[in-house]
Amino acid sequence: MGYAGTLILYLAIICIATALTSIAYSSERDRVTKGILIFAVIFILAFFAGARYQVGADWNQYYSGVTYVGEQGNTGWGEDKENYGLLYILICRLVYILGGNGSMLLFVMGFLTYLFLFLTLDRMKDTVNVSGSIFLYTALYYLVSYNIVRQALGITIGMYAISFMDLGSIDEDGSSSHRLLRIISNNAKYFIWSAVSVMAHNAGYMCFLALPLCYFMRKRKTKWIILGAVLVAVINYRNFMQLALTITGIESFRWYFNIWGEEGSYVLYLLKYAPFILSCGFAYNSIRDNPKIYDMYNLFLVGYIINALSVRSNTEIERVGFVFLYMIIIVVPYALKNINSSNGIFSMNIRFSVGASGGNIFYNAYKIFMYAYIIFFFYYYFFMSGSYRVVPYNFIF
Repeated sequence: MGYAGTLILYLAIICIATALTSIAYSSERDRVTKGILIFAVIFILAFFAGARYQVGADWNQYYSGVTYVGEQGNTGWGEDKENYGLLYILICRLVYILGGNGSMLLFVMGFLTYLFLFLTLDRMKDTVNVSGSIFLYTALYYLVSYNIVRQALGITIGMYAISFMDLGSIDEDGSSSHRLLRIISNNAKYFIWSAVSVMAHNAGYMCFLALPLCYFMRKRKTKWIILGAVLVAVINYRNFMQLALTITGIESFRWYFNIWGEEGSYVLYLLKYAPFILSCGFAYNSIRDNPKIYDMYNLFLVGYIINALSVRSNTEIERVGFVFLYMIIIVVPYALKNINSSNGIFSMNIRFSVGASGGNIFYNAYKIFMYAYIIFFFYYYFFMSGSYRVVPYNFIF
């Protein structure tokens, strides 16, 4: 498939997935119809993830998983034999037993990845703009999942785990026994699914940091201390990875400080994500008033810092930051949904400059700009810069 055909295909996937999700979550839809529509979206995304040929920088490695892992029984790769993770090994083995090939493996991995994405969004459907989240995911991260197959699954499982995280017992006094049991149950699910995320990819260990990070970052006095500590930790990542290796004995941690550095520009990275940060600023009051969204906003900031520093430190640090950076697909659509002339930290200046009605016009224009920017981001990232080698798209049949 040529350049133009690939662009049309990917844009069609984005539009169809977003439209079907929007229809599924419209108020008048019954549960059966909603389930069919969501299944259709997951199937479409998984189908193109499985039907590709030589699309994605690591396509060969994952396509050969049925033979290399399922049939031959290998559990790792590279000189240090980095462990593939129990979940991936089990899936490879199952596909091999069922007589499947590499395409079936990629389809199954994709299906599970997008299933957990929808499970996460469905749990938060009362506050999250689900169709907006799917639009952002398919534009920014769907094609990334063609390359980081194991981690993409680990990330969505991790997001599902974090959706259960409950700080109510810490932040509220005098909780009833019923509420306390609910909080214990929610946090038990959080830890269990975080462990499952680790089974998919080692970066899932970051999920266990979500609860303490969110607890301390809810307090304004400690929020900036935490963000500063993240800066120090990432700058000294080699020492911390050596400590993690010493404590856990997990040899695959060596991969994270043996990787080469990457020359890049902090300024370009900051500019790339600046509109997303600005969107959160325009709706900051609404974000701050919703504890769950505020927690994910803070995790997004941590992921943003980690990824920014990975530009000049270590390419694998970016992979670690992905776990929290992906919260952008929840926070930004929520922000765009709640932007108005009285909700953001810049509202007073805008209302003073152009008035209340002018402010609403400004915010509506800004929303249009953001959706256009997301499409530009998609085109620049995958087509102009060639990230993850997903262009052109080729069918395996």
